[in-house]
Amino acid sequence: MKNIKGEVHKTLLTNEIDILRMLNDLQNVIKLHEIIPLKTHTCIITELCDGGDLSKLIKQRRTIPEKEALDILTQIINGYKEIYRYGIVHRDLKPANIFFTNITAKIADFGFAIRGSDLKKNSNYNVGSPVYMPL
Repeated sequence: MKNIKGEVHKTLLTNEIDILRMLNDLQNVIKLHEIIPLKTHTCIITELCDGGDLSKLIKQRRTIPEKEALDILTQIINGYKEIYRYGIVHRDLKPANIFFTNITAKIADFGFAIRGSDLKKNSNYNVGSPVYMPL
């Protein structure tokens, strides 16, 4: 909480929590279990994704068989379509934000997510991971 300086950071945290609650029943989105506000931290308790993230999987294996890669990509696309139906734009979709529980890919880290209707209001903020941003 001490790192939350100003309205922008507070809004991002509040948005992340609200969006996770909204998307909680979606198959390819990480499940939110509980929010624990403390004096110094806000703990966001989510489902355990003990399969690691896609970034680590790519680094470990160096190649992924086409059939498996297609299955992972299909799940990511299905998850994003689910999110889109709720009018949410993730704004930081990258391999490190795709986690695995068993064989299911889960989109996580909604810290920069925003409702599509709010995009124009917040168009002055450039967020995301630069390596994965469009030019």
